[in-house]
Amino acid sequence: MSAALVETSGEYCQVNGTIALVDPTVINFQVNLPSAWNGKALHYGGSFNGTLITGVAPLDMAPTGTPTPLASGYATFGDDSGH
Repeated sequence: MSAALVETSGEYCQVNGTIALVDPTVINFQVNLPSAWNGKALHYGGSFNGTLITGVAPLDMAPTGTPTPLASGYATFGDDSGH
């Protein structure tokens, strides 16, 4: 039996914003800037229309116990536009 990895995102700055479109629709987004940035970024997105993807969760295709990209120093960002 292996021990479960306790995941933390580490220290980071979270920026939330809204993009106002011509019609009444808005696009919400979240950007996470890690203190120990590795110089790389990762966008979470695609087909999540209406649900804000925060970019702090583990990748669903990563092996169990893998640190989140944010914990690995990636700036992460996501939105709720579905595009």
